[in-house]
Amino acid sequence: MILRTALLVVAMTQTVAAAQDVKQHGDTLPDATDRELVMEACTRCHGIDLVVEQRRSPDEWIQVVSMMVGSGMALTDEKYRRIVSYLSENLASPAPPQLIYQAPSTFNRSVLVVDHKGYRSLRFGNADDRDQSRIKPGHPEQLPMPYLRSAAVGLAVPQKLERLLVIGLGGGAFPAFIRADFPGVYIDAVEIDPVVAKVAIEYFDVFADDKLQIHIADAVDFVREDRKPYDYIFLDAYDADQLPDALTTRRFFNDVKANLTADGVVVANIAVKSHSKARTVARKLMSFYNSCLHLRSAPSLNDVLLLSDNPLPGRSDLLTWAERSGNKDATWQGMTDHIRAAKTCP
Repeated sequence: MILRTALLVVAMTQTVAAAQDVKQHGDTLPDATDRELVMEACTRCHGIDLVVEQRRSPDEWIQVVSMMVGSGMALTDEKYRRIVSYLSENLASPAPPQLIYQAPSTFNRSVLVVDHKGYRSLRFGNADDRDQSRIKPGHPEQLPMPYLRSAAVGLAVPQKLERLLVIGLGGGAFPAFIRADFPGVYIDAVEIDPVVAKVAIEYFDVFADDKLQIHIADAVDFVREDRKPYDYIFLDAYDADQLPDALTTRRFFNDVKANLTADGVVVANIAVKSHSKARTVARKLMSFYNSCLHLRSAPSLNDVLLLSDNPLPGRSDLLTWAERSGNKDATWQGMTDHIRAAKTCP
């Protein structure tokens, strides 16, 4: 009994790290044969989230289900076999992270592409560093990274959405989402690091066409040129550890605003709560606009600011916009959750 209890405690405590990943990626109990049987059997004494959060080998699932039977869960031999089979096939332990590509970079030390748990990530510096960009291969309509769901809320602001400017291409998840869910919109994507742009094209299925142009350029120079104004400008070149000085000046913020339509929106991904310099930059940026909405991308440390000279839509209007899409996947549900938690900037 002591050994069984100890094993059960270990089985439960091992799910903590996985729980964060499930919340971030929006996973659910897989839709497969015997899903309802597993739901019925495994929710008698705990939530289904405890099962979804775990990833185990077939032998480990046999051990877990056997412990549950020993703790009082009544199962016929047939149901026992079917439950173990379902869990082993649909909630198997993921393969370890796989390094797909690595190259030195003048701007980011090293640029890496990593596959893990069904996702492809862009990382800088080391393979075990945090994700800079993440996609679900074959699903451009998904935004696995929470802060991008916050940024997507800004798409509700302009009266018409025709032209977007993205400063900081990364793995191209946001332009890919726009192309999938808003196919008529034109996008200029600016990336200073040619290695990152190369990786986005070769490993993240980003491609240029008449609706998406990729510019290998310094954003400071790009926004100084005379162009047709944009309805939405996304500043996604800031990092919690690095705030490029050239992208924090009043001259740069002035040039960004000069590229915005009268009813357009600037969306900035900036770690406001991480350190004092970020807060100073955020306050400086907010001073250029009359309206500001703050979205916190839990569980990450990203803060997303929606900025406009016009009054921003209220929470009910933003929720109506999100619900009108009719899309109930994790991306749009995440956007809805972020809208409900949004606050007016101080």
